[in-house]
Amino acid sequence: MFIPATIDITDVKRVVPAISNEQRDNIGGEKEWYYKRMLDKVTDKNGIINGSELRDNIFPIEKDECFDVFISYSHNDEETAYALYKYLKDKGLHVFLDSIVWYSADKLQYEIDKQYSKTNRFDPFFDYDKVQLSASHVHAMLSMAILEVINRSELCLFLKSNKSLTLEEGIKNNTLSPWIYEELSYFKKVKTVTPPRLKQYQTRYFCSTGNRIGMIVEQRELKVHYNVDIRGLVQLCVCDLLTKSSGSEFLDDIYLKHGILEYSLND
Repeated sequence: MFIPATIDITDVKRVVPAISNEQRDNIGGEKEWYYKRMLDKVTDKNGIINGSELRDNIFPIEKDECFDVFISYSHNDEETAYALYKYLKDKGLHVFLDSIVWYSADKLQYEIDKQYSKTNRFDPFFDYDKVQLSASHVHAMLSMAILEVINRSELCLFLKSNKSLTLEEGIKNNTLSPWIYEELSYFKKVKTVTPPRLKQYQTRYFCSTGNRIGMIVEQRELKVHYNVDIRGLVQLCVCDLLTKSSGSEFLDDIYLKHGILEYSLND
C-alpha cells in the first residue's frame, strides 16, 4: 500500500454515472451448487478440508498480482462502489472490488454448516458451537485474503457514506460493519511502500494514531460499533475523479494535487 484515502459517496455520484440493469446483474456470486462443488474438491476422504486450497478457490489472488486501487465500502453502497469500480477501470486502472473478484463468504459458510454443523444428520437445526467454529475458519480465510490485497494495492480508497459510517452526534466516524473496521485498521497498520515508478521522486507519508474500540449492543438486532480512525487518510473530491489522464498518470495527478508528489514525473 502506498496511500490510504477516503472519498464521500456524494462526490462519486456527481461524477460517476449510475450503473445499468445489465451491469447490476454482474454483481453477486455463483449459484449454491458452486460452493458445494468447491468444498467437495478440497475435502479428503476423511472429511478434512484443505483450508489453503479452499481460500485460494473462493478468495483467489493471482500470484504476484497487484492492484492500482482497492475500494473499501459498505455492501449497502454496492451499486455505487461498482459504478466507481467501472469508472476507474475505464481509466485504465487495475481495481479490486470484492464483489467482482471473490465469491461469497456467507454462502461458503452455509455450505460448510450444512455438511458439518447440523445437530444430527436428519435435523434441520445447527449446533451453535459448530457454527461458531466454521465462522472462525471462513472469516480467518477472508481476513487474510483482504490483508494480502491491501498489501498489494497502491491507493486504498474508502467510500464514505451514512451507511458505512454512523453520523449521529456523539458517535461520529463509527461503523456498524466489522469488515470496514478491519479494512480501515489494515489501512493504518500495513507498511507504506512507494511504487517503483515513484522511488526516485520526493514523497510525503501520512500516519496517525488509532483509537480504542467502543461497543454498543442493542436488543433484538445485534449492532456493534467500532471506532474507526480516518485521520491521516487523504480526502479526495470530485476534481480528483475528473482528471483526463488515465492509468498510472491518473494516480500521479491525484498525488500531485494533494502534495504527495513534489513534482510531475513528466517535468
